[in-house]
Amino acid sequence: MSRRFGVIVHDRGGADNAEEVLAAVVETLRAEGVRVGGLYQHTTRYPSGRARMDLVDIARQCRYEISQDLGAGSSACCLNPGALVEASAVLRRDIAERVALLVVNKFAGMEVDGEGMAPDAFEALSAGIPVLTCLSVRYQEKFEAVSGGLGTFLPPEETAVVDWARGVLA
Repeated sequence: MSRRFGVIVHDRGGADNAEEVLAAVVETLRAEGVRVGGLYQHTTRYPSGRARMDLVDIARQCRYEISQDLGAGSSACCLNPGALVEASAVLRRDIAERVALLVVNKFAGMEVDGEGMAPDAFEALSAGIPVLTCLSVRYQEKFEAVSGGLGTFLPPEETAVVDWARGVLA
């Protein structure tokens, strides 16, 4: 199980880049015939400052909108927990189908507290399925604590992440 947890670490302003790297890695590996499952995030930013966050089901290419519009001036978290729960069923399905690599869109506040999609990621690791995710540097210490040091920290660079994936899948 150790070192089979790939973690793309980005700074606070680099989340969009990490998302793009993760999506590109998924496409590269799929083109090589790797059975990649799970979810990656696609964020659309609008000139108004608002953003729409979708999780993309890698195997079936359907999307789950996980953000909600809280109205102008709101500074609250716009994550829709109900949509997140619905999307997390994708992870359980792909674990049951024994994908070669499971993508968990990101480890953030809920996950570093052992909630959200963390149980699914750890279930996959326990089943021998490598996991790839994104993590903001601000959560790195908490991630280390909740994961017991299982992660291999990776830069948000496609080549480095693809090389890690090829290594754990060999």
